[in-house]
Amino acid sequence: MATSKQTKNHSKDPRRTSGHPFPAAPEDSATHLRLPAKEHLEYQHWYEQETGKKRFTFRKLYSDFLENPSSSLLSILILVIITIFAVLLGIFAIRLIPAPKISFMPGTFQRYAYRKIPPKQVGYEPAGAILLPLEKPTCFALDSENRLYVGSHSEIVVFDLNGKKLSSFSLKDSPTCLEISRPDCLFANHLLVGFPNIVEVYEILADCIIGPKPIFRWKLPGQAPYLKKIFADKDSLLLADAGGKGVYRINAEKEILLKIGFVQGEVSEGFPGFNIPALPFLDIAKSPMEEIFFITNPGKHRIEAFTSSGDWIPQRSWGSISVYCEGFCGCCNPSGLSCFPDGRFLTTEKYLSRVKVYDLAGVFQTVVATPEELEKPPTSFVNVPAEIRLEYRPESDAAQPIQAAVASDGRIAVLDPRYCSVRLYREKSF
Repeated sequence: MATSKQTKNHSKDPRRTSGHPFPAAPEDSATHLRLPAKEHLEYQHWYEQETGKKRFTFRKLYSDFLENPSSSLLSILILVIITIFAVLLGIFAIRLIPAPKISFMPGTFQRYAYRKIPPKQVGYEPAGAILLPLEKPTCFALDSENRLYVGSHSEIVVFDLNGKKLSSFSLKDSPTCLEISRPDCLFANHLLVGFPNIVEVYEILADCIIGPKPIFRWKLPGQAPYLKKIFADKDSLLLADAGGKGVYRINAEKEILLKIGFVQGEVSEGFPGFNIPALPFLDIAKSPMEEIFFITNPGKHRIEAFTSSGDWIPQRSWGSISVYCEGFCGCCNPSGLSCFPDGRFLTTEKYLSRVKVYDLAGVFQTVVATPEELEKPPTSFVNVPAEIRLEYRPESDAAQPIQAAVASDGRIAVLDPRYCSVRLYREKSF
């Protein structure tokens, strides 16, 4: 009886055994026969049932994609690859393509409804303006006798409120802030001059002549300081460093007594820090009624309250975001802060330029200067003919916004770098 000779299966391929529904080519075949796609799937199913193992092949991955594209693994892989490519392309485009320059109307937002303030909310009226014979005014201060100290490009010029020039003083650099220390404070009746990383103190001699050399000089620590406010206290100076996002308190011996806010990686206990996202603005004011300091937090649209020892008082802090008069708008407002003798607050804002008054609790009271008015040149001057024509300086709009101070006679002085002038306002008589 003849017996069939079986070929030995030296490989592990189960198709080379007898009885397999999809036999493979002989072991010594010169060519390897491939199964059609349909038979391959049937073989795959048979293999998994016989061996209990699942085999991963790109053909199966592709077939799953054709049968159910929405949930197949191949679809997910394609989506991930496309997402990664899109992210990389976006990063490359951001680095390569320059950002568009956003421009606003002079000192305002585009929408008229935001610039228009109801007359019943405006409690002050224009009382003339002083034309400044300066190229680029950057800051100003008022002393107790209502004399204006205006800083500009490498110069400080002193005026009275009638626009008469009293004196001038040359500097090596443009000042970022000015302050006149009060009689009961450190460096009484001296001129405090701030530069981006230095504070200097000068004597004020007779006839408002400024001493030739500083009697005090201190350099701010940190890698990128930007001094925006000097406030003279009884025995120390408070320095608002907008670049370092914090406030220093130093004494006459140049010792740092206190740090408030986020300065060189240090945050005051309990206080989350100052948010200054764009242009460096940070201002300080002290209530004449109590020993509390108020510091602007422009990125949060708030004014923060602190004790003399630097403890944060959240119950006395106030402010909200709004395009209307009750709050502050834009990326980082308020840009300026000062106090009335009775403790009320005077604030300034940039872009939607306006000057406002708040009570001791931070509740809005009235508007001093409206955006509609501030985008136009002053109509009358106390030191030049009324028919003089002023040119607008749009490049100074954002970098040098308006600043405001309270005069001893109750008038409000507003430095307007755009029209190179100081606007004066008095309270309306109803």
